[in-house]
Amino acid sequence: MALLHGTKQALWLCQFLHDVSLHTAESPLTTHLSVDNTGAIALVKEARFHACMKHIDMHYHFVCECVEDGTFEVTHVPTTEMLADRFMKPLTCDGHQKMVNRLVLTKV
Repeated sequence: MALLHGTKQALWLCQFLHDVSLHTAESPLTTHLSVDNTGAIALVKEARFHACMKHIDMHYHFVCECVEDGTFEVTHVPTTEMLADRFMKPLTCDGHQKMVNRLVLTKV
């Protein structure tokens, strides 16, 4: 479900950038979605799982169509490398410092 919501948000953002003329012909046409769920990636890339996953109907097809037509590319990124996850989970002192460094935050 998170992949579906990310796909919808990215699609909206791409359309918005196109509407305000910030999306040019030189811009890449494929948007990369970083996902840490290998099961979700396998479902999107391989249709053979579809028969076993009957409860994932319309949502699955929408994301699959977006990947098949080249609008999006789904890539695996480990959970430890996801910056957004760090805003949702408690961090150790070292983890906090790594987050500050990755976000390029400095004291003013």
